Amino acid sequence: MRKKSSLAAAALLLTAVVPPQADSARAVELLINGNLESSVSPPGFTLTQTISEIPGSTVSAVEQISFANNPPATPGELGLFIKPASGNQGTYAAQNQKLDITLTQTVSATPGRTYQLKGDAQLADGYSGSVEFLDALSPSDPLGTGTVLSPTETFFELAFLNAANAVIGAPTSLDLRVGLTPNAFQTYMTTEITAPAGATQARLTAAIVDAVENFGFQDVYFDNFSLLERRLPTLAQTERLTNGRLNNVGPPNGYEITELPAGEDTLSFIGFANHTPGGEQGMWLRAFSGTPAAPADGIISQTVPGVAGGNYTFSGWSFWEPGYSGDVDTFPGTTTDTLMVLEFLDGGGLPIGASTKTLDLDLGPDGLPDAGENPDDGQANDSTWRQFTLSGLAPAGTANVRITASGIDMIDSGTNPQSAFFDDFSLDGPAAGPDSDFDDDGDVDGNDFLLIQRGLGTTTTGADITAWKANFGMGAAVGAVGAVPEPATAVGAALCALLGLGLGRRRSAATHG
Repeated sequence: MRKKSSLAAAALLLTAVVPPQADSARAVELLINGNLESSVSPPGFTLTQTISEIPGSTVSAVEQISFANNPPATPGELGLFIKPASGNQGTYAAQNQKLDITLTQTVSATPGRTYQLKGDAQLADGYSGSVEFLDALSPSDPLGTGTVLSPTETFFELAFLNAANAVIGAPTSLDLRVGLTPNAFQTYMTTEITAPAGATQARLTAAIVDAVENFGFQDVYFDNFSLLERRLPTLAQTERLTNGRLNNVGPPNGYEITELPAGEDTLSFIGFANHTPGGEQGMWLRAFSGTPAAPADGIISQTVPGVAGGNYTFSGWSFWEPGYSGDVDTFPGTTTDTLMVLEFLDGGGLPIGASTKTLDLDLGPDGLPDAGENPDDGQANDSTWRQFTLSGLAPAGTANVRITASGIDMIDSGTNPQSAFFDDFSLDGPAAGPDSDFDDDGDVDGNDFLLIQRGLGTTTTGADITAWKANFGMGAAVGAVGAVPEPATAVGAALCALLGLGLGRRRSAATHG
């Protein structure tokens, strides 16, 4: 009975200290990878990022970035930065999920020829794959014993495949923990291995399996992969990998890309298009890839779950070089449109009525040409970064919200330089998903959190905790008691109180058996 009373008191604390909330959830960032820094895969490679025990899950745990390069601080060169604690952060906060990261590239192979894998890696001393036992402060060691075995494996592997993509024999694997010097790059390599009969392909794999949050500095860097082929004993080895040094970046994680005409390279993601402080890439619109007879389109979009009645604000940063074809002041009569669009979609993926909001960056928010007495509130060909914003209210029937940034009907203006850039997108709006009122009493409070906590891993997930934080206080008619903290502070304090009670129960059970 005492435990129930304590829990009830903590729940009461939650509702007592929080000021009344609006009927809609507080605005949160809804985009995945708004700064465009995380790529789907480095060109030439296939990169997968998943939660080990949630089939089909997605997680953003990898970036190509300069500080992960070997050697460090080499201008223009990048490495792969891996965040092993991502299974206990963001969407998966407080879930302590295991993370799998796999980077692969497959090339053709010929039986009788030899192949050798090489690659560089730096494993931090706090990474769960660097140690035999997890730190006593790891979330995976709730009793703080320091005796919990790490489940994490980190390895490079060379495998041979037949025409049916089946592995022939046993792959050659390098365990990166063997002979490890933490916090320093090391080069790992196999011996030269002869491709067996029936081999048509050789596959390089760099993998992290079952990574968990440990403690301290936990970063992992991969760089400088090589797969060398020797056709004859008397011939030199030749490189078979594409982009083995990982210096070229792929399209950003979370987005759909459209380039027209088909086969034209109308947009890409590159360092000189970056606006993010300390970032590595932004979106490059290659206007010169179009002609008057065949103008070019470059389009990027992302779709997220939406909430009817929610207010949404889409923003992004733009930069136009002097010769970009989208500025009507520079090129009167241009047909190039540079647009930002906010759409509200129904369950079938179609825009709802007249709810779509469109911003022509050349005209600006007022929608008028920048001439005469009309101030220049749009973008201009003056090599200046400007931020643009548009907002909208999601109508009834909204299931999803889509943001789009594009250059439409771009052409080679004949004046160089003539590119345009986008970077640092943001979409603020209410958190979609569960309403967080798990006990159906008309408000979102500490009692709902207790139900979420008890169901973690069975009936609830970390996404429910994220939604509860965003919706906390909704529907509550409460009075302030003494000084009222800001909502975020109150949520944090209440969480600490509730989690502290849970920890106390576990410690009590451990002490008294």
